[in-house]
Amino acid sequence: MLPLCSISTCSCAGRLLGRNWSIREKVIPGRKIGRQLGFRTANIIVKNNIAPKIGVYAVKANIKNKIYNGVANFGLAPTFSRNKLVLEINLFKKIPPFYGQFAEIAFVKRLRNEKSFKNKILLIRQIKKDITTAKEILKIQRIYNLVKERGFTLEGAKQKLKKNPAGLFSKQEIISRLEIVKAELQKIKNQL
Repeated sequence: MLPLCSISTCSCAGRLLGRNWSIREKVIPGRKIGRQLGFRTANIIVKNNIAPKIGVYAVKANIKNKIYNGVANFGLAPTFSRNKLVLEINLFKKIPPFYGQFAEIAFVKRLRNEKSFKNKILLIRQIKKDITTAKEILKIQRIYNLVKERGFTLEGAKQKLKKNPAGLFSKQEIISRLEIVKAELQKIKNQL
């Protein structure tokens, strides 16, 4: 394994790369602890890439050329005293096992440090919070990327409104909605 990345946030690496920082490694069978807790995971030993900073992340996984959203933990799973660093990815959509296949994991945002829990109930509660947070971040990023890809700007949208042929909304209503979108986009930029 290569040394840990000195960049402490994925968003910083993403800005430098112009995309989300990612690794590509082979998926291996794990100890099935995540499954016992109700969260199936794909496990990866980071061998051929720079390892992320230990912690929990919102991620996108490319498996067989399909993209899946998920949450991942990179670390030692201190609650269960693992002795090697493993990347565990919980995908939000259930898919058939893909052991032995390569997966590209894009790190969208680091959520928190890895920590030990006194019991499984507290761990499960935190995993559920992490999943909720990751889903929200990935939703926001998807909207941000769509807006960015289409070259959306507030001024450009206002110009298009002048042509509003369908007349479905009043100009004031559309401008009001655009102002809300502008505020949301600013929040997104601050989060990424």
